[in-house]
Amino acid sequence: MTTSTKTLTTLVGAALAIEKLRVASEIRQTHLTRQEKRDPEIESFFDKLRDECLNREVFRNGREAQAIVENWRQEYNNYRPHS
Repeated sequence: MTTSTKTLTTLVGAALAIEKLRVASEIRQTHLTRQEKRDPEIESFFDKLRDECLNREVFRNGREAQAIVENWRQEYNNYRPHS
């Protein structure tokens, strides 16, 4: 293989790598855009969970945390009006 052929092969390889990165970036951006459409509802739920439950409690262990969060979830899902 001549020097010019090696250089051409290297350039083609680099161009292919750049194209793969560009395509991966586009796919990631598309995925993030789709996620943003769902985020307002999810973020609203997590904000309420954080403000009304997690920030008000001090958990002594994982089992206690599970019980408190489950009680909050039951109240949230069954006894509160949702808009």
